Amino acid sequence: MADAFKIPSRTLPFPSGPWKETQADAITSSAGAGDAGKVPVLGPGGQLDPSFIPGGAGSTGYTGYTGYTGYTGYTGEQGPGGTGYSGYTGYTGPGGTGYTGYTGPGGTGYTGYTGYTGPGGTGYTGYTGYTGPQVTGYTGYSGYTGYTGYTGYTGPFSGTTLSQTISQAAHGFGIAGTFVAVYHDGTDWKLAQANSQDTLGFAVAVVIDADSFYLYTEGLISGLSGLSAGDHYFVSDSVAGSLTATEPTSTSSYSNPLFQAQSSTTAIMGQFRPSQILPIAPQPVPVLIQSSAGPVSDPGGNDYYLFNNHGALTFDAPAGTVTGMQRCYANYAAISGAITVQMAASNTVALYGVNGSAAGTLASVGALGDCIVVVCDAANHWTAFVVAGSWSKT
Repeated sequence: MADAFKIPSRTLPFPSGPWKETQADAITSSAGAGDAGKVPVLGPGGQLDPSFIPGGAGSTGYTGYTGYTGYTGYTGEQGPGGTGYSGYTGYTGPGGTGYTGYTGPGGTGYTGYTGYTGPGGTGYTGYTGYTGPQVTGYTGYSGYTGYTGYTGYTGPFSGTTLSQTISQAAHGFGIAGTFVAVYHDGTDWKLAQANSQDTLGFAVAVVIDADSFYLYTEGLISGLSGLSAGDHYFVSDSVAGSLTATEPTSTSSYSNPLFQAQSSTTAIMGQFRPSQILPIAPQPVPVLIQSSAGPVSDPGGNDYYLFNNHGALTFDAPAGTVTGMQRCYANYAAISGAITVQMAASNTVALYGVNGSAAGTLASVGALGDCIVVVCDAANHWTAFVVAGSWSKT
């Protein structure tokens, strides 16, 4: 038996109904009506057998056969109140047109597939493969957002400046833009002065006009002029209302700072406690009486009296690091030993107006009452003042 052919088709509903295949035998010659539905095949010579053509072979070649007429489809049922499905038209055999799909309820049916073309024509178009599942990979986790820090509490002042506008007729604080130190006497604002505890300043007034001014008691002050950045400003003890970068020094006056300059035109004001300037009580100069052999190390400090109570004795002088340092070397009562003053390394001393050598010495002849004073007048330099006796230098 020759090969068999498979003829694909679909069943209802179109176009998504299941596929069905019909198998038809292939024959190389026809015995008549009994071979209906079978597929003719070319013979060994590459031609159709004459038995496929009624009346035999002509000289012009075989005329192709007409394809089978498809079955007539059934008419669909009529639904309640509507139009039933239109039956599908059976497929046309080889070389014809495929069947038309059914019409859905109340609408236009799907267009059917185009049937395949039989031998001698173009074969049917194969299926389009389905699209595989489109899978998108997972997106990675986003990192956690850190916590927002707490907002600090607001301090006792809501802004950067604690100020108010004061109306005071004929205040006398100067022209517009003038700033002065002021205090309150219980009735009015007045110019402050640091020479009495009753007139100390605790606020700054910036003049608006002859009858009003801004009063600053804390925080940032702007619109000033002539300041030196970084300096503290004090209430003057000599000029009422004036502010100065020089702290008062007069005894019984007050150190009364009001603000620190941030620039030539701005300052930060704070409430500083004033302090009274008191006289400095004189301090006694310490005394050293040396009764044993030397050399005697310098005891340190700015001032010292050093007495020789031994005989011949050497004293080591300090290095001149502070201008104004003083030392007094002398023989103690009833002692007549020679005194030698050894200058420190790199230090020189001038005696009778002439400098000695570096790390030189001063020496007395050893008489009763020998005394000399040396004063540091510059770094590593001293001047000697002879009080008693005869002295020499090296």
